[in-house]
Amino acid sequence: MEPTSSTLPSASWHDLPNEMKLAVIDALDAEDVKAFSKVDQQTYQACVPAQFRKVKLDSYEALERFLENVPRSYCSHIEELELCTQSETTHFLPVLPRVRADSVITLLLASPAISKLVLKVAGSLDKSVLATFPYLNNLKQLSISNCGDEERTPLSERFVVYMAASIRNVEELYLDRITRSRMHAPELEGAYPCVPLALNDEDIPDHPAHHPRHPSRTRRMDDNARSLSFAGP
Repeated sequence: MEPTSSTLPSASWHDLPNEMKLAVIDALDAEDVKAFSKVDQQTYQACVPAQFRKVKLDSYEALERFLENVPRSYCSHIEELELCTQSETTHFLPVLPRVRADSVITLLLASPAISKLVLKVAGSLDKSVLATFPYLNNLKQLSISNCGDEERTPLSERFVVYMAASIRNVEELYLDRITRSRMHAPELEGAYPCVPLALNDEDIPDHPAHHPRHPSRTRRMDDNARSLSFAGP
């Protein structure tokens, strides 16, 4: 007698090997993963790597909510992170630069698997954040831009150069609205046409002699000298 579907043994989702579960989940799009994760707690845990592979935080407040509500262990699954440090509103007292930087440091140190980082900062962060980047050994692609007012809150080239030079395995670097430092371009101060200059960045040290290799290709993204893209071979 041929076995019928009712007599064939059936395997429960929970009986599947973990590798097979992950393969199934990886084949789903983001919305389907989100819906599937609500089946039960065991399924939710299986969906965690896929759910947290790409994380986008659009403001400093979103970063704070993420740190408050998401278990630190989940951050180990983050491979692509888009992070904006600008506040959602200016009606409240401004956040101290060191406090803002501490939140960024907390997230980055908990996310060693990051390979792509898009960092949008409202002016400069406290220099304490720079100590984090040598530990991001998997980071290959870095994008840094100033989403604030470049006249009032410039993002210094010294800050960005130190950050980029600290990443051991960077292959692609994208810069936008990075401001020249008065230390390196004093001739621009008071010159016409007026361009923004970053001041008071003397406390950012020159990076040690251990520099990453120079990119082999450079592409100018627009006509001002503050938006550049670099890529390795």
